[in-house]
Amino acid sequence: MFLTFSPTQSKSNFSQGFTLVEMLITLAIISLIIGVMLIRHGAFNSATLLKNQTFEIALDIREAQIFAISARGNNAEFREEYGIHFNIDSPGEYLFFVDDGSTTPPRYNSGEEINPVRLLDDRFEIIALCVDVDTSENCDIDWLDVSFGRPNFDAGIRYSPPSGVQTTQSARIDIAAKNDITFVRSIYVTATGQINVGYNES
Repeated sequence: MFLTFSPTQSKSNFSQGFTLVEMLITLAIISLIIGVMLIRHGAFNSATLLKNQTFEIALDIREAQIFAISARGNNAEFREEYGIHFNIDSPGEYLFFVDDGSTTPPRYNSGEEINPVRLLDDRFEIIALCVDVDTSENCDIDWLDVSFGRPNFDAGIRYSPPSGVQTTQSARIDIAAKNDITFVRSIYVTATGQINVGYNES
């Protein structure tokens, strides 16, 4: 039995393999797909971390509310207001405070903070503090206090400017990534004590 060798058949089989150009095109497509997947994963991861950061701040506001209604002690301590202070000039932090009753209406004053300064994840920052004024919204404010006092769950929401200390029925704190402020998570607080987290769709 003899085996025959056909040059034509060998050449045909060889030509069915990948050429260098085809290989390069395939590698380029694979690289593109992997790149898109990595970008999407990064965006998803950033959105998840931003969501967690926003909920952390909202929970601190809720904690101040719980502290206030759970206060024990003498009459003066019983009426203390606990709250959170935001300052737009310090976008990477906020303060947990207990009002000492030295100002009316109650608001944060230097020295009233308790526990360490609350720091945001260094990838995120507070980009806006907004309050409702009549039928419009004012996002050009310097600071915002959200505080609570017994016996109610109601929130005292105070801010400045335009002049002196103002009071409002609702406020919004906007949080975003430092490298991308197009995607914003917001904390909404009302004077009735409601605290919600959502997207800023304005």
